[in-house]
Amino acid sequence: MQLLKTTRFSIIFRAFNHRDYRLFYSGQAISLVGTWMQTLAESWLVYRLTGSAALLGLIGTLSLCAVSIFGIRLPIFRQRVRPLLSQEMIGGEPPAELGS
Repeated sequence: MQLLKTTRFSIIFRAFNHRDYRLFYSGQAISLVGTWMQTLAESWLVYRLTGSAALLGLIGTLSLCAVSIFGIRLPIFRQRVRPLLSQEMIGGEPPAELGS
């Protein structure tokens, strides 16, 4: 019986053997780079137009408010109130029970 040699590298990255995961991972990487570019462009535009470091900081803080609010409250809302409604709010696919 031949023992298979598995290295730590092959164990960590074995998910990349699947085509769907590679597509998902590359799509997420492209999306993340696009988000960084948009954030940088918005910050650069605010600083160019106003020249104020305080407004630049305010824009950075306000851009994280929505993430903070929905990141904290949406899981609680989803568990306690109505799972179908919260899924529709975050843009998920409608469930099969709705017949749409």
